[in-house]
Amino acid sequence: MIRQGVVLLHDARPHSAGVTQNLIQQFGWEQFNHPLYSPDLAPSDYHLFLDLKRDFGGRRYDSDGDAGNDVQQWLSSLAATFFEEGIDKLVSRYDKCLNNGAPIAPEKRLLLSVNSTALNINLNSWHNGGCPICFFVIQYRPNGQQEWTLVSNNVIPEQNNITITDLSPGSWYSLLITARNDAGSTDAEYKFATLTLSGEYPPRPSKVSDMSGSFYRHLTITVPVVSSIIVLFVVLFAVCFITRRRTSGTVQRTQNNDSDGRDPIKAENVPLSVTYDAGQDPTYLPAPYATSRVSGYNREHCILPGSGNEQNVGTFGSTRSGYTYNVPHPPRRVSLQI
Repeated sequence: MIRQGVVLLHDARPHSAGVTQNLIQQFGWEQFNHPLYSPDLAPSDYHLFLDLKRDFGGRRYDSDGDAGNDVQQWLSSLAATFFEEGIDKLVSRYDKCLNNGAPIAPEKRLLLSVNSTALNINLNSWHNGGCPICFFVIQYRPNGQQEWTLVSNNVIPEQNNITITDLSPGSWYSLLITARNDAGSTDAEYKFATLTLSGEYPPRPSKVSDMSGSFYRHLTITVPVVSSIIVLFVVLFAVCFITRRRTSGTVQRTQNNDSDGRDPIKAENVPLSVTYDAGQDPTYLPAPYATSRVSGYNREHCILPGSGNEQNVGTFGSTRSGYTYNVPHPPRRVSLQI
């Protein structure tokens, strides 16, 4: 700053430019156009700043507008060779940067410090590689996700420390930092874990994935074996069910057949003293005409044994022939004493 109301921006980085513009708007200062050379050669502003300080140092103005007009007129009066001289001074600086190289990423233990919900990044642990670091780009994401969360794309080294908050306890994250200087840029990715609420580190993702992989590898063996056992049990159950059903059907048919007739009498269940003489009783009593042809047959034989009376035999007559016929009687039920 030459004096109050006139600000010379000698650093064209977006962060610094934004701060300067906010100050100009806040205090009502005016802006003047950048010198006529490529903004990519911003380091030449150092050369311009030295000449401005030499020509305008100690001057006093009654208004900010007068100071701005003088600076604008001074810039317009400069010859093109003036800016070429400033560019020529950059050669040695760029050669120094190119000979050294891009920034060098530090070890994780020097760069990161974590607790349960926050991560602190120590930017001073980066080595500039021989050229001053211009800015950092910081991103992070939870483990297993694809999208990165941008913290900032223009973190200046002067900030020294950056803190990322609102992290989940006991979780793994990936941190991606890009450091850039005039010689190039370096990308460095770090894996870190927040502490659990009890202050311990969670298991590493590799261990969790190894356990999952082992589980799935065992599944490729156990699933076929268990499936085969289940199929075997189903087949055995089906065979037993069909066999039992057939057996029960055969028994049912046998019982139905036995219920239609008499129950069979087993020989071992009949006493030897029981005599069965039911077969000796005639089913039909003989007719009288037949008895005339049978020698020695008498009508008294037609009386059933044990009847004791001839009236028990029913008869019907025929007026045509005068013969008397016997009425057939049903077989007598035999009761066995077992």
